[in-house]
Amino acid sequence: MGYSQISHNPLVATHSNAHQLCPHTRNLTNKQLDAIKETKGMVGVNFAPAFLRPDGKMIAETDIQLIVDHFKYFIDYLGEEYVGFGSDFDGAMMPKNLSSVLGMTL
Repeated sequence: MGYSQISHNPLVATHSNAHQLCPHTRNLTNKQLDAIKETKGMVGVNFAPAFLRPDGKMIAETDIQLIVDHFKYFIDYLGEEYVGFGSDFDGAMMPKNLSSVLGMTL
């Protein structure tokens, strides 16, 4: 049975990260990513440190490179058209160097 039996619509995980990089129970396993991929769904990367860091700590002293690592993992696994920003600026602690959406500019 294929994953498409879960839903006839695309599966969307709006505030999620890769379990492969951070083994938090909230993060998506490759099996879950397979279901999202099969339905042409999408994932929005969450910037909260506990969901980024391999140690699962919710501390502001978190390197924003971890966000990039999760984006890269999802892009490599799903394709760039299926990955977006979930951020969670309105409800979670952010890494110290990314306190608001303004920190996302180059």
